Amino acid sequence: MHKRFVLRQKVNSRLRASLVITFEGATFAEVEQAFRDSIDDYLAFCAQRGEPPDRPYSGKIALRVSPETHRRRRALRRRV
Repeated sequence: MHKRFVLRQKVNSRLRASLVITFEGATFAEVEQAFRDSIDDYLAFCAQRGEPPDRPYSGKIALRVSPETHRRRRALRRRV
């Protein structure tokens, strides 16, 4: 029985659709190369369409609130 290496990557697109891309190979190097080829294909596709590639979001949002709201929120955190 031959061992197969698999890499699965969840992708969220601009269309808000989520999909899973699977890369397989007989060696880890084959899987890594398939992954890198896919990235190159995606970047070429974006360039062809004249669109920038999607970039991941950090999940951090700068939010400005009044000092009083900040104080109350901090006080609530201390109670927990």
